[in-house]
Amino acid sequence: MHWRRNKYDSSYHYADQALNLARQHGDKFGEATAQNNLGIIASDTGQFHLSKGHYEAGLALRREIGDLQGEGYILNSLGIATIDQADYVQARAYFEAGMTISAKIGNRHEVAFAKHGLSHALCELGDYARAVEEALDGLRIARELGNLRGIALCAWRFATAQGFITRALIEDDGFGLALRLAEHIGDKFLQVRILADKARILALIGDIKGQNEALKRRELILGTL
Repeated sequence: MHWRRNKYDSSYHYADQALNLARQHGDKFGEATAQNNLGIIASDTGQFHLSKGHYEAGLALRREIGDLQGEGYILNSLGIATIDQADYVQARAYFEAGMTISAKIGNRHEVAFAKHGLSHALCELGDYARAVEEALDGLRIARELGNLRGIALCAWRFATAQGFITRALIEDDGFGLALRLAEHIGDKFLQVRILADKARILALIGDIKGQNEALKRRELILGTL
């Protein structure tokens, strides 16, 4: 993992330089973009509190310059950051706000992303029925757009929420679809997260063999990161 950390340290350094340069030139848009990039880098290295701080700073700048597209994007990013901190109530609020703004300006890609995140937050809060509803709506939008990552994200959230309701494993439009697409687009981090939830559902229905197989596959992927 050391090479990855070194890579992100270098990326953080350059993004921080870009932030300082934007500030020197009074470039609010560039400053907001740099804050967002710093937030992504901090999130990727597990520094979720630092990530949230960068996103909040970027959000204030987006609002100051009236950038609604950027505001919707960062609200969704804040939703992810707060989910990583297990603050599901706040995450729900961020995703709902991000979805509202993105829908207002017609950014359906961000609407689908917000719906996947909202479904995640709702599921962790125990509102499984609405979690299924949001995931399926996001899945419909992502399919209409041909957004493969969006399809994978929403199929994952649908399978997880539906699994808690029915105590059954959803593969065709659920975990199986999500994992195939995550592998197709080369997103190993997403594969790891999907497999973790698949293992949760398998444990819930008492399929210990299946749970162990999902966790073993997850560990193999983790070993390649």
